[in-house]
Amino acid sequence: MIIAVLVTTSYLVLNPGLKAQEDLLVWPLSEGRIWTYHCQDSNGTEWEETREVIDSNILGGQTYYKVRFIDNCPYDYEESDHYGRSTDTALYIWEDGHEVMDYVVGPVGFGLIVDPNRVREIVSKGLITVPYGGPYEAYSYGKRRNNEIDPYLIESFVPGLGFIKIVDYSGTYPPVIKELISISPDNLCGDYYHPYPAGDENHDCIVNFKDLSVLAAHWLVCTKYECLDYGFSGMYVPDLPDFAGYIQIIQTGDDALIYLGVDGPYAGVVSGNVISVTLNDAHNVGTMTFTFLEDGLSFTADYDVNGDTGTFTATKV
Repeated sequence: MIIAVLVTTSYLVLNPGLKAQEDLLVWPLSEGRIWTYHCQDSNGTEWEETREVIDSNILGGQTYYKVRFIDNCPYDYEESDHYGRSTDTALYIWEDGHEVMDYVVGPVGFGLIVDPNRVREIVSKGLITVPYGGPYEAYSYGKRRNNEIDPYLIESFVPGLGFIKIVDYSGTYPPVIKELISISPDNLCGDYYHPYPAGDENHDCIVNFKDLSVLAAHWLVCTKYECLDYGFSGMYVPDLPDFAGYIQIIQTGDDALIYLGVDGPYAGVVSGNVISVTLNDAHNVGTMTFTFLEDGLSFTADYDVNGDTGTFTATKV
């Protein structure tokens, strides 16, 4: 079991009144996938529980997978088949005509409000080893009841693999530990077992001519600092004795933002070596025109602001 001190808590609120499925799901889901847990209670009784994805259906515009429970548990508690789906950050179930977020990853202290009396909260994150393998980087979920974390029910979840361990000492039955012991590989490209290979530009898990076409379409595209044209962006010192600070220009293509000391930003339009600036706020109203010299390191400005007109020059810092 992974144990850590709780930190600042934030919650996602689910649909009021909807009950989240309490059983274990695997991530990701796909038709035909099977996974099995070894279970042992505090009396030494052992059994296995199996989950199998047997069907898929479109519900609420999303593809959901029907999960069948094959349970040899000696205790009489209710289980039923249900539909679920997974994303990179959350598990969902379809219940009573609604989508319900069942689990979500996040920082320690993050949680889901399932209903006013039950909150599923991430109490720790760290390495955990089970008979199936490891160590895995796992999120451990606790149940918050009456504003306190129940220390007797902890579920450990590994993104891309699923729930690998649950320690449940909170029920009416003898305390039980469930640990993942097997899971069938599938053909879900990009999942835990089938990562994208190097060079797989279109993320179809094979490197071929389709990837070469993507590469060719972006040949010599450069996003390094020295590759980008920032134009006239920079800080400039104006030769205005009463002006405090700098004139800052941030250019993006034909657009620019202009700061006059602490005032701004003001919108500018770039055309060749000229930036036309419009000022319209509580401090300044008017226009300015910056005409840059050939080296781009200085400009001459004509202004008509707040009823004053004139000309000044500015040099790049």
